[in-house]
Amino acid sequence: MATFKWESDDNGVTIRLVERRLLRGEREVPVSHWGNLAEARSFAGIGRIMGLLDECAGESPPAVFATETSLFIGCGLQIM
Repeated sequence: MATFKWESDDNGVTIRLVERRLLRGEREVPVSHWGNLAEARSFAGIGRIMGLLDECAGESPPAVFATETSLFIGCGLQIM
């Protein structure tokens, strides 16, 4: 089972997908695999965030960016 976890600070929100494995504890799921492990009800949100990654790619610094296992959404981002 995989669950989204988030942390916020003055700059924005960091989102991670964490998979709980029976005998080996938790592991952070790479962003590239979120669509494979997230629950179906999360697909619309994942799709919107991935679209924001593309929209913000040319910004410096970008309002949305990904690391291997997390997504960051900046406070100044206006989602319409």
